[in-house]
Amino acid sequence: MMEKLLNPQALAEILKVRLGTVYSWISRGVDIPHVKIAGTVRFGEKAVMDWILQKEREKREGIWNFKIVLDRGYKVCIIVLP
Repeated sequence: MMEKLLNPQALAEILKVRLGTVYSWISRGVDIPHVKIAGTVRFGEKAVMDWILQKEREKREGIWNFKIVLDRGYKVCIIVLP
């Protein structure tokens, strides 16, 4: 079975960020997993959730300076720490 693909708007809603932030991440080369299909950007739902969990592991190891809060309903909050 093929993984569910999210469009940028759906990803922005899940991550609770502006749509422009998603496009900015892509253009700046942020390592969020995505594919381009016929000129459109899509994000694998499982791949994105794995990416979030990986970033949380990196944060715990002191590699990153942000906090990710994830609950059962895919509500995500990313807080950049000073």
